[in-house]
Amino acid sequence: MNQLGEMVTYIPEAGKSTMYALCERYTGSKSLAFAAGMNLYYAQALIAPAEITAAAFVIQYWSDLNVAIWITILYFSTIILNFLAVKFFGEVEFWIASIKIFCITGLIIVGIVIFFGGAPAQHHVLGFHYWKHPGAFVEHLTGGAGGRVCGVISGIIKSAFAFILSPELVTCCAAESVNPRVNLPKATDRFIYRLLFFYICGVIVIGVVVASNDPRLMNALANGSSGAAASPFVIGIQNAELYTPWPLLVKFQKSLVTLTNTVFHTSQLV
Repeated sequence: MNQLGEMVTYIPEAGKSTMYALCERYTGSKSLAFAAGMNLYYAQALIAPAEITAAAFVIQYWSDLNVAIWITILYFSTIILNFLAVKFFGEVEFWIASIKIFCITGLIIVGIVIFFGGAPAQHHVLGFHYWKHPGAFVEHLTGGAGGRVCGVISGIIKSAFAFILSPELVTCCAAESVNPRVNLPKATDRFIYRLLFFYICGVIVIGVVVASNDPRLMNALANGSSGAAASPFVIGIQNAELYTPWPLLVKFQKSLVTLTNTVFHTSQLV
């Protein structure tokens, strides 16, 4: 992130902070730049419908309407949002992102409460019980140490999708930002702290509030459930008898924010 921040801060010109422009500037190869730009565009184009579908399935947790209805509503809402002036688009993004941050922080706080046994269904400190039974590293595909290694590798591969194209969005609008040579280095330097807090703390909370062999989690996976019904956060909170719908809002907001950012970024690449 620091290296990317240095590259876009050096010459913060309009249209010169995309993958295509950066690759062409620093390699001098238009062919390589075209390949890099199209590769990023292809990835962004895949993520947009994936996030729309994820958001629609989360809403379906509350509604019995056909998922196609929600996909259509979200699709056209996102298009309209991206047609607005940058000022209004940025304002909407700011408030949606703020809600997401507050909700994720709330989930982490709820996880701490469950950790110390503060939920209605708890009568003792839970602690890292699930890290011992059934264990923090579960066997996958095969048994023994090899199975635990396969489990770790499988988890890394599946979780990489949530992190595949987020960092560079901080610098893609370098020329449009206010005083980029001051603000962009600050944003890129602080990225690691946001990563540690939201990602690492979120993973620890999931491991604390729900077991890897939880019956609800296993049934959701076996039945192919999607959206909030298969969320470890929701299952852990339900097990603790903290029946509240706002964890679902976190996932919905996360999908919608990622989607709007993706479509906006992709429109720049086009």
